[in-house]
Amino acid sequence: MEKKKSFINIIDAAIIIVIIAIFAGSFVRTYMKNHSPANTSVTAVEYTVLIKSADKDFRRLLDNESDVYLSDSDSLCGTIADVTKTPAKTYVEQSTGELAIKYDPSETDITAVIRADARVDKNGVFVADNVFIAAGKSLDLYTRAFEFECQVQSVRIVEEIQ
Repeated sequence: MEKKKSFINIIDAAIIIVIIAIFAGSFVRTYMKNHSPANTSVTAVEYTVLIKSADKDFRRLLDNESDVYLSDSDSLCGTIADVTKTPAKTYVEQSTGELAIKYDPSETDITAVIRADARVDKNGVFVADNVFIAAGKSLDLYTRAFEFECQVQSVRIVEEIQ
């Protein structure tokens, strides 16, 4: 009478382990290739933020060359390179149905250009502690003098750092 094999012998187990190792190795190699630091670069970027309706005390405190930090992580996310101040605009609907622009001299819209070293890869631009920035994103930032909320208007790559 013949005995049936019911257990995997050592050679079969070794072959299965080698096949699994080959598949795992190719997966890790492919995954690491796409997400390795070699596929990212540190790049100088400028992003423009809009601070809406700042009062007169606030607008005096914002100046060029101030370091800017993220409020939630205290990470440096750039230095102010340029500041533009314009009277705050409010759009008002008139009784005729037309829109009119009303300027409020006590408040100012501030546009600040912030220059930072960022990580740029196929997924986008990341500053500070891996914080993604793109047009339309709201950020809570601060300088040594004050804290403010702003909206990113644009992001521009300036130069790649070697």
